[in-house]
Amino acid sequence: MAVNSHQWYIAIIRETTEKRQLSLAERAAIGHNSDEVKLFGGLDKHLNFPEHFLQMTLAEVARIEWTAIEVLLRQALG
Repeated sequence: MAVNSHQWYIAIIRETTEKRQLSLAERAAIGHNSDEVKLFGGLDKHLNFPEHFLQMTLAEVARIEWTAIEVLLRQALG
């Protein structure tokens, strides 16, 4: 997979997970001053880790992450 296709998938995930971006004026009005841009948008909000997350194996964590990515891509492209 070429770098450009990775970037395309990342953009799709970011666009699917982020709500409409607030304008600078709207952010200032609510006191939001962070300009942090997340590479994968709000992907972290779609990861449903159990309470025992810290005891999970990397394979278990990866399964949850890949499932969330698959669901979001199906939602965006389906």
